Parts: sequence; C-alpha cells; structure tokens
Amino acid sequence: MSVDLTDPAVHQALLRAGVYDILAMGFAYPQAESLGRLLEESVLISAETATSAPAIAGPVEALASAVSAADVGALAGEHSRLFSGEVVCSPYETEYETDPFAKSRQLADISGFYHAFGMEVSHERRVMADFIGIETEFMSILCRKEAHAAMNGWDDKAALSSDAQRTFFESHLGRWFQVFCTELKVRTSADVYLKLADLLRGFLGMEMAFLGASPRVLSRRMVSASDSQRPDCDPRVVTPIPESD
Repeated sequence: MSVDLTDPAVHQALLRAGVYDILAMGFAYPQAESLGRLLEESVLISAETATSAPAIAGPVEALASAVSAADVGALAGEHSRLFSGEVVCSPYETEYETDPFAKSRQLADISGFYHAFGMEVSHERRVMADFIGIETEFMSILCRKEAHAAMNGWDDKAALSSDAQRTFFESHLGRWFQVFCTELKVRTSADVYLKLADLLRGFLGMEMAFLGASPRVLSRRMVSASDSQRPDCDPRVVTPIPESD
C-alpha cells in the first residue's frame, strides 16, 4: 500500500501533533538538552505554518526567540517556583475542579483515556496524570495515531483517534487551559513561560473550534497553594503502542 504524506488531512494532523509536542516539552523541567529540542521543534513548526497557519506561526516563533535567549539555570529555578513545592501556579487540571469530590473521578477518567490507547504514566517518575504537559503530550499522540491510520487507509482507526481528541479535549484539556493561562501570565515574568501561555491559549482556542468541542469551562483554582504539594513533572513519559493491521 502506498503512503501519501502529502494528504492535507495527514499533514494537518502531524502539524497539530507538532504544536502539542512543543507545549509538552515547554512545560517539562528545563534542561539544556530539552531546551535544545524545544528550540529545534519550534523553529521547524514555525517555518511549516508560516503560510498555512500564521496565527500559530507567530506565537511559535516568539517562543523560539524566548527559548533561544533563556538562561537554563534561571528558567529551571522559575519552573520550580511556579510548579513545584507550594505550586504558585498549578499546572494540574484537578486543582481547578469546582467539585472537590470530583477530583479522584477526573484523575481516574484521565488515566482511563491513556489506558484505552495503550499508554500509562511512567511509574519510574513522580508524575500526575492531570499535568498540563502530559495532557498535551497525549493529544499529540492521538493526532499522530490519526495521521498514521489515515496514511494506511484505516478509516475506522482514524475516526476513533479523531473522536478521542474531541472527547478528551471537551472532558479535560479544554476545561481548564484558559484559567491556567491567565494564572500563569499573572504569576511569572519569565519570557519563555509568558510565550508558552500565549501559544497555549491561542492554539487551544483554535483547537476548540476545529474539534467542535464544547467544554464546561473552569474559572478558578479551587485548591490553595498551601494544600498543593505536587511532585516535579516531566511530561515526556507516555509511549504509544505501534499500530498494526
């Protein structure tokens, strides 16, 4: 079977996956190697979308500039200040949940999504399923699964991946990204995280329309910083199971 990489639907799914990858890498604990990969991917996606999606190319290019100028040590310190210990700005979905009894249900539902697509959060690292980096990485994987299925003519699998994107976005990621972005913009002056917030808000706003999702939007954080003692999180911890005939 021939594989057509020029198929517009495949190309679009792969570009969307690339932007989700950037977001996942951006919220990981910054190290020289990971920032290098983030810069490389941002430059690539910016060039790929310059003509086809300028609304995305601009924020991605701005992020690339910020990453290029960033001091790794200073950025690592800011990451810890924001997202670790007392969690000045929470990157966890369930801490914005209005119903305190829904927290465990939401975490279970998120894990259920990962399990359904042959993934799980690493047991070797202290990570939480509702971390912003993990949720965006999961969306990237779903986009890649859709592209892979479409390239191989597996229409049912492509539709399944597309439906899962919409459902996960509506049930989880789409509910809290706006309040998280607002919180992040208030809590930091680091250019990388300001640019990440701009990209996250702009891209996910476009995704909401593209997916036809109607999430019940959360408006404020319900868990205080003193109650939040979450571990450091590295979002690059889930791996898709390869597709087969």
